[in-house]
Amino acid sequence: TPHAGAAYAFRRQANGSLESCAGDKFLCEWSQMRRLTASDKRGDDHFGHSVAYDDELGLAAVGAYQSTARGIWREPLSSYPHGDPTLVALPLSDYFEGRLQAAGPLSPLPSGARAVWAQAELDGVTDQDETEQEQAGAVYIFKLYPEETGSGGALVSAPYWLPTETVKIAPHDGFARDYFGYTVRLDGRSLLVGAINHDLMAENAGIAYEFDVAVARIYFSEAEYVLLENYDEVDVTLYRDAEYTDLALTVQYATSDLTATGVDTAKFDACQKLAVRYRPGDCGDYEQTRGEVTFAAGSASAAFSVRIMDDFCYEHFMEYFQVTLSIPGTNFLAGEEFYATVRIDDNDFDEDYC
Repeated sequence: TPHAGAAYAFRRQANGSLESCAGDKFLCEWSQMRRLTASDKRGDDHFGHSVAYDDELGLAAVGAYQSTARGIWREPLSSYPHGDPTLVALPLSDYFEGRLQAAGPLSPLPSGARAVWAQAELDGVTDQDETEQEQAGAVYIFKLYPEETGSGGALVSAPYWLPTETVKIAPHDGFARDYFGYTVRLDGRSLLVGAINHDLMAENAGIAYEFDVAVARIYFSEAEYVLLENYDEVDVTLYRDAEYTDLALTVQYATSDLTATGVDTAKFDACQKLAVRYRPGDCGDYEQTRGEVTFAAGSASAAFSVRIMDDFCYEHFMEYFQVTLSIPGTNFLAGEEFYATVRIDDNDFDEDYC
């Protein structure tokens, strides 16, 4: 794939051995551990233009400053995902950016987006053109798995890298040709990323972001949570690697529709006041929600819950929604350990079809 890019990880070890080498350099040799590539590599992404590594967390950051912005399933981004016109996904097209700036604060939270969406429908504009997402940029985080030793400190297995990233990071306010990831720097938990063409202060003036990359050490307890719809809520548990629990860590979560339909809190609460058999079809399947959850210092787990709506009719298929994670203040984290699906099974087998 032309100009897709790659990064290479090397390790210094004793001559003729897998043991690490920290002594006389003439008794050491370098060996290639792994060729690192992006799981969604595309031509001209320039993955590997910038690289940083920090031994404290065993993480490497690799910038791909011309990567196209994509969604959690590698799909082109929509300006208004999941059919909810109160939520804005970034980057935006020039059309939506101008409309939102005129309507109110440009934010991924509810703002003037509903009025903008109504006007967009009148103008015949829906999703943005993919060219508006080109060269937005991304940073890929790779995780080093440490060596294992046996009794007496003898090496059992050498440290190793997986060939593709643990997580992909993109900013919440990225736009086409921002070149996010042109430069990267790791220092412990802090990741600094340069976007040299960002227009916040002036056209192509540039900006730098800071992220807490300790999130690369967390994961969902399950890839898929399963429950009957008459359960009040689904409990979602997150874990983090036991070796990295010394400090507190906060992460954001958010739900979004797949085949299930989420409703906002006001609608959910109103429907909950009705007897199950009298709940109308627009009560949805679960409460659309977002929030923060914190790992306490020394703790390897944290949890939150999502409320489920029970109804009184038989549904043809199982229903799914997804839960994604993000670093507070930024976009979703793309990686198989950073999203989970929830499957809601029907329990009204003797009732009429919905």
